[in-house]
Amino acid sequence: MSKYATNLDQLINMLTDEVTDVMNSDVGKKAADVTKRNIDKSVYKYDPEEYQRTYQLRDSIKNFPAKVVGNTVEVEIDHDKSMIISDPDNYTHGSPYYSPQNISSFLDIIVAEGKSGDLFGNGFWRQKRQYFNVTVQDLIQTGEHIQAMKAGFRRKGYDVR
Repeated sequence: MSKYATNLDQLINMLTDEVTDVMNSDVGKKAADVTKRNIDKSVYKYDPEEYQRTYQLRDSIKNFPAKVVGNTVEVEIDHDKSMIISDPDNYTHGSPYYSPQNISSFLDIIVAEGKSGDLFGNGFWRQKRQYFNVTVQDLIQTGEHIQAMKAGFRRKGYDVR
C-alpha cells in the first residue's frame, strides 16, 4: 500500500510514525533481549543455595512504548515493577527484618549497586552487577540495535544499507 504526503508536515508525520513503529517492534525488542542476556550473564551466573531464584528481575524487562521527543524517537528499556513480586516471609525480594519489608520496587538498584544486606552473609549477591551499563556497552560494540533498526525498515519495504 502506497502512502502519499502532500506537504512537508505530512511527510514528517508519516516518517515519524514509521520510525516509532520500528523503535517499538525491532529496536526496543532487541535492546530488551540484550538486557535480559546481560542479566543472565551477570546476575544469574551463580546458582544460589541460600534462596530460590524467581527470574522475575530478568522477566520483568520490557521496552516501553517509544516517545517522540523533539526530532528524535526514544524507546525506554526498564523493569515492569508490577512483575516483581515480594514475599518477605520467604525472603523473596524482601525480608521481615528489612524496612521496608518489600524491596521489589527497587530490586534493580540493589542488584546494580550491590546494596543487598548481609542477612545471608557476604556472597556474590552483594557485588555490583550493573547489567544496564553492560548492555549499553554491548550495543555500542556490536551495533545490534542498529541492525535491528535496519531490519525493521527493510520489513517495512525500505531499502536500507
